[in-house]
Amino acid sequence: MNSAYFLVLSTTEFKSTETVVTLFFEKSISPSFSHVVPFLITFILIGSLNATIFGASRYLFVGSRAGLMPSAFSTLHSSKSPRVAVFAQLILSIIMSFIGNLNDLINYVSYAISLQQITVLFALFYFRFKNDAPKNSWRNPWFVLIIYLFVCIALVVIPLLPENGKINYFIAIYAIGLLICGLIAHYIIIRPKTLPLFLQILDRKSLTYYKSNNF
Repeated sequence: MNSAYFLVLSTTEFKSTETVVTLFFEKSISPSFSHVVPFLITFILIGSLNATIFGASRYLFVGSRAGLMPSAFSTLHSSKSPRVAVFAQLILSIIMSFIGNLNDLINYVSYAISLQQITVLFALFYFRFKNDAPKNSWRNPWFVLIIYLFVCIALVVIPLLPENGKINYFIAIYAIGLLICGLIAHYIIIRPKTLPLFLQILDRKSLTYYKSNNF
């Protein structure tokens, strides 16, 4: 959350408006400037979507190169771009955007990411105490790691606090469910040295198809 909002807007104004950024520009710059805000938000969203699709597709590409994802995702087009991974990420994003309530989906994924970040931080603390990290690795100051840990813990705890006398456990349940599904996939598909036969056949045929079509 941008701290500038709290310097300009009161708590009542912050809670009462649906578009905080519009009210912020009305009070900080000019009331007429608020008409430009929707266009600015549109440009920001397009840039964010573009960066997310191309950035997240790299996870598929690198994961495939490491043997953790289907081999087709590791293919490169003649232009040296991982088009299969990019289109796979694009299709997944479109499918996810039409499944249920988009705000709930964002909350579920954000909660799961916060849990994952807490796990990563504890692993980092373990390596720092054991001095197992490479000597040439980048080392963040301790206070930065501790502050970030408290932020992640807050993002995990706050959604579970009562709101209007009710506690919404569904965010935690679905987010933890996503992590459990990932663990199951890891131990069934990724951890074993060899895939089940039907997955080997599917992986080989998909790789052959994409290579033959120079996708």
